[in-house]
Amino acid sequence: MDAFYALRDAVLGVQVAELALDVAQRRAAVAVEHFAAGQIGVSELHAVQRREREALVELRSARQARDDAAVRLARLLEGDGATTGALAQQLLSAELVDDYPWPDLTSAVEELLAGEDELWRRVLENDIAYLHAGQLELEQEAAAREASGGPVRWRFVAEYLAALPGSENSGAGPSAQGLVVLAGTVDLSGAGRLRAEQAAVQRELARLRAEQARQAAIDGAQAALLALDDGAFALELAAAALEQAETNLMLVERRLELGFAAPLERAEAELARLQARRDVLRAEANWHLRWLDVARRLGVPLP
Repeated sequence: MDAFYALRDAVLGVQVAELALDVAQRRAAVAVEHFAAGQIGVSELHAVQRREREALVELRSARQARDDAAVRLARLLEGDGATTGALAQQLLSAELVDDYPWPDLTSAVEELLAGEDELWRRVLENDIAYLHAGQLELEQEAAAREASGGPVRWRFVAEYLAALPGSENSGAGPSAQGLVVLAGTVDLSGAGRLRAEQAAVQRELARLRAEQARQAAIDGAQAALLALDDGAFALELAAAALEQAETNLMLVERRLELGFAAPLERAEAELARLQARRDVLRAEANWHLRWLDVARRLGVPLP
């Protein structure tokens, strides 16, 4: 999903760069006329021309970023195979439509967010670091119990031997014998006590690590929820900016019809609108990715 959004943004970035170059070229042409008329100096002319060259470089960089994003998505779709390049070209020529069922995902997440107790339980059950730390804690507890046993180490051995019928040593027939050994070893060196103390220290360290992992999982989930709210707010701001840019473009077009605006002003307004639309799509992508992050932390199955 991240690669898809990156490609969509890169494609739109090329469009922005192309329009920005067109605006820069228009400004450079106007600057040349003003310089010829003595209305601006050499430094101002050079500044406008430098901006034109920078816009050309930005366009080349945008096209390279678009191609790289297409290759990345193609590799994720089919692996690094011989047809990756062909698939990347198909992606560049295709219309990138976000048809993922976001309402289904958001409704499933919001249903879990309604219950706080269930929420944090699911967070801990789906946090790999916390589960691993808990497993290590259990292992250290078992090791501590084993090391804290008494100074006597008991060993039990039982053997049973039976002769097969017809063997050379069977004589009067099959015979059997059993052997049971119960042995104990007493540790008088104090090494057992030292092992027990070390095991207790390791058990306490494992407990602390598990508690830290638990708190980190909860903190991460809380940060993800706050980021979700921030993403929604950023999307609202971007949408408002786009609405304003579209209004400004309509006003410029009206002024152009009445003869009060130049074509350069309309191109600048069109560039501002396109940049605002890109910001909206970026904010939307960021918001959707944050929904996915929250869903992953809660273990919500993806639709």
